[in-house]
Amino acid sequence: DESPLTELEVYHHQALEIMRHLMKKGEPWPDRVSSLVVRKLGFPDRIQGVKLSSLEGWILAENLFAERKYEEALPFYLLVLRSAGPEDGVRHERVHLQLGLCYYNLKQFEEAAQRFTALLSRAPDSPEASTAAYWRYRTYKALYSDSWPPPYVEALQYYVSRFPQHPSASEVRYQLGQFYRQKGERMRAAEEL
Repeated sequence: DESPLTELEVYHHQALEIMRHLMKKGEPWPDRVSSLVVRKLGFPDRIQGVKLSSLEGWILAENLFAERKYEEALPFYLLVLRSAGPEDGVRHERVHLQLGLCYYNLKQFEEAAQRFTALLSRAPDSPEASTAAYWRYRTYKALYSDSWPPPYVEALQYYVSRFPQHPSASEVRYQLGQFYRQKGERMRAAEEL
């Protein structure tokens, strides 16, 4: 007993199919589609009578993130996480990473750490894994400063063991070396420092 689609919903579905097709065409289409979505849909206060697709949510979230409007981007990323399908080309790992970065920038470090850890648990070999591991380390550093609780030390060890060639590996190795030095493990500290 589904009610028939309204005329607005029919046009919206047709527009989504065109958007998906254009996004797959490559440059310059993704930028043009994004620009059009933002210009025509605007942001939440201007969207009426249209259920956003995960693709539209992704585009709006990414634009808000680029403008450093992290609080406003969160509901759109969460929408994408709930509704993204393979046809939209949005990967859940990327959404978790962006959510973690939003929470980090909002200084909601516990939530950020949870997002980064979730991504690393679900997809340790994804393209986003090294970035998530780095930001998980940064999140724990912000939370714990110079104390060394197990989650912080585990984040350091995980990063160094999994991503030794990452551009930020020397920074993380240094922190791990400081931990070993404070514990009195000079040989292990020397290996990291």
